[in-house]
Amino acid sequence: MNPSVVALLVSHDGTRWLPAVIDGLAAQTCPVAGVVCVDTGSKDDSVDLLLDAFDEVATLPGRTSYPEAVRNGLEQVSADQAEWIWLLHDDSNPAPDALERLLAAAEAGGRDGTVLEILVLVALAHQAGGDVPAALVATRRAVALAQAEGYVRVFADEGTAVATLLKALLRRRPADPGAGYLRRLVAAASSGGHQPAASQGGLIEPLSDRELDVLRLLATELGGPEVARELHVALSTVRTHTKSIYAKLGVGSRRAAVRRATELDLLARHRSH
Repeated sequence: MNPSVVALLVSHDGTRWLPAVIDGLAAQTCPVAGVVCVDTGSKDDSVDLLLDAFDEVATLPGRTSYPEAVRNGLEQVSADQAEWIWLLHDDSNPAPDALERLLAAAEAGGRDGTVLEILVLVALAHQAGGDVPAALVATRRAVALAQAEGYVRVFADEGTAVATLLKALLRRRPADPGAGYLRRLVAAASSGGHQPAASQGGLIEPLSDRELDVLRLLATELGGPEVARELHVALSTVRTHTKSIYAKLGVGSRRAAVRRATELDLLARHRSH
């Protein structure tokens, strides 16, 4: 099962090229979960073309930069709608197997571009721009998404900047059922990810026994489907555990995870049990 992907398409006077982009998205061998369209002040028929194809288009002034348009589009993607975002411009012309090949390359490289990471970056961008309410909205969405999997590292890595936003959320909801998790994020972010831990070489979050099982097999030559068969679980379950392992080890690839686990002596320790 492939990760869910939302295409984020930005246009500006793209009537000449948009039909090819629209047809290319419709023809993907690995379909996207949705398409978010943002137009920056087009004076041609771009908006009409996008509306005919996708029903909804966010329209921004012509002076809007591409990064600002992307940020606007990201705010329209719900936290549970996509694992990855596929950025496209109006002059893109994706081949039918473009997304399938991108996903295969990303999986082979162990990359884990997530909505969670994007939401944290959006929150920090709003904060830097002085838009605190928008920053808190993005932070709240990031926390809601992270809590389901117990992620901490992505917040810890951003340090005191995100800690300020987390503290603001905590002040607003001190009695919330998730307040304990928020306090944990505040502590990790305030310490810049250097919070000591009682086991597993100082990890902020120790790996579960099942994650250690997956990690041990990641250190072999087995591919994802073979790991799933070895553990008698679905491939999607292996991917979920792998994602959690990467987050807890603070890495972005299989090779880096094995290297980090070796440094922490996690593989040898697990084999000895």
